[in-house]
Amino acid sequence: MQYALTTYQAETLVQHYLFPSRIDLYIREKDAERWHELIARDVLIGKGNVRLLLADCHVFYGSFERHGLKVVSLPQLIVDLLDEGGVCAEAAEKLLEKVTEHALRAK
Repeated sequence: MQYALTTYQAETLVQHYLFPSRIDLYIREKDAERWHELIARDVLIGKGNVRLLLADCHVFYGSFERHGLKVVSLPQLIVDLLDEGGVCAEAAEKLLEKVTEHALRAK
């Protein structure tokens, strides 16, 4: 099943600024029932630190693999971190600086 990590866990894999206190992952809407069955099988339903975010296929564009895990594209990660606010917004700003700096050096 297709997925892509975002926010805390994804940022930790990419930049190591945040403590990975929560796992947010995008899943395809058509796979939602299968994900629910997988999680329910191990009795993991209820409050916790995992959020499944339903998305269409466009959110997976530009995703990449880091340490064997799938991560959203850097622009998507930056937007998601900014939406979270607080320390996530700080992490987004730092990541944006690094991406911009790398893009300018590449020219």
